Amino acid sequence: MREETVLDSYLEKVVSSLEKKSPKEILSYAIFNEEEEAKYYAELSKKAKRESIRILFIQMSEESEEHRNKLYNLFKKLYPGEEPVKVEAPPVEVLPFYPKFETVDDYLKALEYCMESELFAKKAYELLAQKAEDEDVKALALQLATFEEEHYERIKKAYELFVTIHQQNFEFKDFSPGGYLFDDKTKARYFFMEVLDGRKGIIFQGIPRRKSKSG
Repeated sequence: MREETVLDSYLEKVVSSLEKKSPKEILSYAIFNEEEEAKYYAELSKKAKRESIRILFIQMSEESEEHRNKLYNLFKKLYPGEEPVKVEAPPVEVLPFYPKFETVDDYLKALEYCMESELFAKKAYELLAQKAEDEDVKALALQLATFEEEHYERIKKAYELFVTIHQQNFEFKDFSPGGYLFDDKTKARYFFMEVLDGRKGIIFQGIPRRKSKSG
């Protein structure tokens, strides 16, 4: 309960620091936050012992960098000749969960904290969209919330896969060569990274059939 209170307090502090800011300031804030998130996921990838988790964190870092570049290009388009400005507001990416990341060794726990971090950032931006008076800030905040949700969903899929394997007491070495059917390409990718262990493999991606119109 105390942890939730601390996070709620931090969330309030983030939103209250941003709700009166201009679109330029919010955009600047988001750019610097994405930069920090990219760096942090890159650091996490160096600590990951499982190859698939390492790749996941690398991809998350690259996606954060892509988000940063997209936001930066938007900034340059809206404010030619200017550069993003530092904004006086607490970071929304990773920082509230930093101590946990530093101490956890269990990769499942690490993924749980990553999901919590992404959901926290999503919630912060959604709350900002509700409270902001400027319509441009509202729209930007909702776009940023979408970025965080995409990250959360990516991590969640990997987490669900590894939880299932763990609960069934499977070891990846127990899986023999052959064909495996998945209903999600992300889970399939991480599964094969572990099972192949450096060997070659092929993933076939099916094309969903359209439902025929009745009547």
